[in-house]
Amino acid sequence: MLARSLRETYLAPLDARGDSGPVLRETLRAYFDAGFNAATAAAALQVDRHTVQRRLRKVEEALGRLLHTCHAEIEVALLLEELQLGHFGEVETPPRTKVAQLRSMPR
Repeated sequence: MLARSLRETYLAPLDARGDSGPVLRETLRAYFDAGFNAATAAAALQVDRHTVQRRLRKVEEALGRLLHTCHAEIEVALLLEELQLGHFGEVETPPRTKVAQLRSMPR
């Protein structure tokens, strides 16, 4: 139920943006993987830093809130989506370092 709620709150508004939804998701993933650095995310996506910044503003517009106020929730929603869709590539474990970091945290 929590996964569904996160998806509806943070990912569905991106889907409502039409064809740009997948691009916005990809940009968010790159931005999070880059430690919230737009220039590094831009290099990973092979686009200009300003393009990343524009896309992040579109995300904020779609969500109706600033990214820094909900980045953790969005990141979890994206990770859950990857797990549910089985986006693991050819390996059976998620390729994302964030998942590995979460698993290795003390409980």
